Amino acid sequence: MNELGKKMTRGIAWIATADVIVQVFRLGSTMILARLLIPEHFGIMAMAMVIIKFGNRAAFLGLGSFIVREKNLRPSHVHTTFNANLLLYSFISLLIWVFSPLLVSLFNEPKLFPIIPIMVISFFLKSQIAIPVSLLKREMQFNKVAQIAIISSLSSMTVAIVLAFLGMGLWSLVYAQLTEAVIIFALNFILAKYIPRPVFKISEFKEALSFGFGYTVNNYLYYLIDNVDYFLIGKFLGAQALGFYERAFNLMTFAKKKLERNVGSVLFSSYSKIQDDNKEIVRILNKTVMSVALLIYPAMIWAFFAAPAIIRFFLGNQWDPTVRPFQIMCISGLIFSFNSLFNPIIGAKAALYKWAGVQAIQLISLAILLIILMQAFGVNGAAMAVAGASMIYFAMLMRMLKKVIGYGFVDFVTAHRSIILIAIGQIVLLATLQLLTQGYLKPESVIWLALTGLLSLSVHFLIHFYRKGEEYDLVKKMVIVPISKKIANYVK
Repeated sequence: MNELGKKMTRGIAWIATADVIVQVFRLGSTMILARLLIPEHFGIMAMAMVIIKFGNRAAFLGLGSFIVREKNLRPSHVHTTFNANLLLYSFISLLIWVFSPLLVSLFNEPKLFPIIPIMVISFFLKSQIAIPVSLLKREMQFNKVAQIAIISSLSSMTVAIVLAFLGMGLWSLVYAQLTEAVIIFALNFILAKYIPRPVFKISEFKEALSFGFGYTVNNYLYYLIDNVDYFLIGKFLGAQALGFYERAFNLMTFAKKKLERNVGSVLFSSYSKIQDDNKEIVRILNKTVMSVALLIYPAMIWAFFAAPAIIRFFLGNQWDPTVRPFQIMCISGLIFSFNSLFNPIIGAKAALYKWAGVQAIQLISLAILLIILMQAFGVNGAAMAVAGASMIYFAMLMRMLKKVIGYGFVDFVTAHRSIILIAIGQIVLLATLQLLTQGYLKPESVIWLALTGLLSLSVHFLIHFYRKGEEYDLVKKMVIVPISKKIANYVK
C-alpha cells in the first residue's frame, strides 16, 4: 500500500472510531432525552436549525475546500481566506439576529424566538473553524479531527441530559448546541496551531473564490434539498409532526451524515491529491463502495424490519408514529450512503457546475413529490418523497460519474455484486421470519430486535467469513482491525 493509501486507511480508521464512540453515546442520550422531553421540543429545535443552516449556506464560499484541494498553497492564501470567512459570517450572524422576528414568523411558532440569539452565537463560533479544520484535513491529520468530534459531542450530550433532568426542556437542547460550539472552536485552533494574521490579498481571495463559488452554488442547493421537507412539514403539519419526522430522519441518516462529513472529508483529501489520475480514483472508489456496502446493506435492511422495536426501545412508546416514516427512510438511507461516496470525487475533479445541475433537478423533483405526497399521506408522504428524490439523484449522479471518470452503474454493481445477492437473502430470511412469527412475537419487542439483528449479522458476516472474499479482507484491513486497535488504545 502506498503512502496515500496508508494515510487514507488511518484517516478512515480514526473517523470510524470516533463515529462508533459518539454513536454509542448518542443513542444512549437519545433514549434518555426522548423520555425527558416532548416531540414539540425537538420540532422547535429543528425549526431553529433550518434558520441557522440557511445562514450557514448564505455565507458559505467553499474557502475551506480550496485550502484542502489547492496544490500550491501559500500562507497568504490561508490568512486571506480566514479573514474573508470571519467578515462574511460576522455579517450573516448580525442579519439573522436583526431579522429573527421575520424568520420566526415563517413557522408561526412563538417559542422559537427566544432561542435564536443563543443559536446565532453557536452558529458564529462553529463557522470560524472552517480554515483550521481544513488545514488538519489537508495534512490528513484525521486523528485530531476525530478527537475533537469525540470530546465536543460527548460534552454536548452530557449537558443536554443534565439540563433536561433539571427540567429545562427545550433550553437543554439549546445550551447543548452552545457547549459543542465553544469546544469545537477552541480545540480546532489549538490542534491546528493556527494563529490568524491581518492579511488580505484581493488576488488570492479571487483565486480561492474562483473554485469556491462552485461549491457555494452546490451548498445553497444542498441546503434547500436538506431542509425543504422540514420547512413544509413545520409550516403545514406543525411542530409535533415535525418532531416525529425529525427523530425518524435523524435515526435513519446518522450513517449518511457521518459518511458525508467525516469519511467524505477523508476521501476528498485523498482524491484531491490524485485528482488527475482517474484510474487510481476508480480503484479507490471500488474499494470504498465494497466496504460501505458490506456495512450499510445489513444495517438498513435490519433497521427496516426491526423498526417498531428500534423506535420503542430507543425513543419510547410515545414515538410510535415515527415507525412508518423511519421504515420508508431506510430505503433513502441506503442510497444516501453511496451518494456520499461519489460527491467527494465531483469536488476533487472540480466538476462543480455539472453537479449543481444535478442537484437542481433533485430539488425540483423533491419539492414536487413533497407537495403531492404530503397532501395524501402526511408525514409518511414526506418520507416517500425523500426516498423518491434520492433515487432520481443517484441515477443522475451515476450518469455524471460515467462522463467524468468513466465509472457507470454497471461498474458500481460489479464492485459489490456478491453483497447485493447476500442482501437479497437477508430480506427473504427476515420476511419469512416475520411471517412465521406473526401473532407469536411482537414486532416492538426486544426479542424481535435482538433476533433480527443476530440473523442479519449471521447472513452477511458468516458467509463473508466462510468465503474469505475480497470484500471481507478489505473491511477487516481498513475498518475492523484499525477500529479495534484505536478503541483499545483510546480506552487505555
